[in-house]
Amino acid sequence: MQDVDLLIIGTGLNAIGIAADAANRGLSVRVVDNQAHLNSAQRQTLPLLTSGINHLEGMNLSLLWRHLKEQKTHYQRAPQLCQWQWAYIPSHAHYKSLRQLNIGKNIFQQFQQWVYHDAMPNIHQQHKPENHKGIFYLDCLLNSQQLLKANRQLAIAQGAQFFQQHSISQVARQQSSWVITLKSQHQPSISQTLHCKAIVNAAGIDNLTVCEQLFNYQSRCKIDIQQRYFFRLLRHHYPLELTDMIHLLPAEDKNGLYCIPVNSDEYLIGGLCPKKHTKNTQTDALIQINQLLNSYQYATIKEEAIKEVMPISCANIYAADLHGNMDYALDLVCPDGNHPLLNVFGGENSCYRLMAEQALDSLSDYLPAMKKCQTHKLTLT
Repeated sequence: MQDVDLLIIGTGLNAIGIAADAANRGLSVRVVDNQAHLNSAQRQTLPLLTSGINHLEGMNLSLLWRHLKEQKTHYQRAPQLCQWQWAYIPSHAHYKSLRQLNIGKNIFQQFQQWVYHDAMPNIHQQHKPENHKGIFYLDCLLNSQQLLKANRQLAIAQGAQFFQQHSISQVARQQSSWVITLKSQHQPSISQTLHCKAIVNAAGIDNLTVCEQLFNYQSRCKIDIQQRYFFRLLRHHYPLELTDMIHLLPAEDKNGLYCIPVNSDEYLIGGLCPKKHTKNTQTDALIQINQLLNSYQYATIKEEAIKEVMPISCANIYAADLHGNMDYALDLVCPDGNHPLLNVFGGENSCYRLMAEQALDSLSDYLPAMKKCQTHKLTLT
């Protein structure tokens, strides 16, 4: 039997970020995941766009500012994981005028200048072409897989322990702690018991299922799970102008596409969420993606160009009376004052570290020995 401060369910970027922060604050941390679903593994192959320029669409300047500050923090902590590239948003007669796009670009560049104090990294890439209507800005891509690995190493170095391929077989309450029984999927006859002061449920799209099945708790969140499709394309089968730039193609309904060069041979194109009346199949997604590409006068995607199809489950969060914003929601429940359970929804973007900090701050009343967050000062290797 082990007495621990915090048990974290899940091993995605959110969960690992919380584990690294908690361990650095002096808490004893255990992380458990049964790896039953591959969605989180697929998401880790998607690079993270760090700028938050999409918040300009709703003129949410506070979120744009926050993303840029966090972008700088990522660059200072792990410059080796950051890939700086020019990004391009073409003008679209049916979406935004060139004047509106330029206003957004000026706001973005001014914020970026204030955040970096003219200390942007020196980028040796092609010059921005002058004959394209639209906006160009410097963005940073984070390698999601390497970021997850670096945070895991940081968590382990700070004392966190991981129970991979384990499942929670039993949950009980005892005085001021949760009593959690873990079973190994490889050796079901062997179990371990943890006494935990608090639990963070960061199981991704399975959050609600975990709440209902394990903790007999009905979350105040409502989640609409949808499939977003990404297509990995071979470059020689899909000729794209401005090949070394990130392309962002907004749509009327605040949907849109990402066109990201993965390496010298491949693109990653996708992100569009199929409409409600479709069956959410790969064919439906490809039709809608091609329609949007057509509207920007881009070439459509042919079947022979597709190297891999990546369906990614995404959750739209509908929360009432929760601490959260458009990026994430934190649902903390402690019905008897002694058994805190924190459900973490969303947050799978470049602000995962801020979300982890806020998640742990919400548990400070139950974990009084917890130190202040210092992850912004810790180097990721």
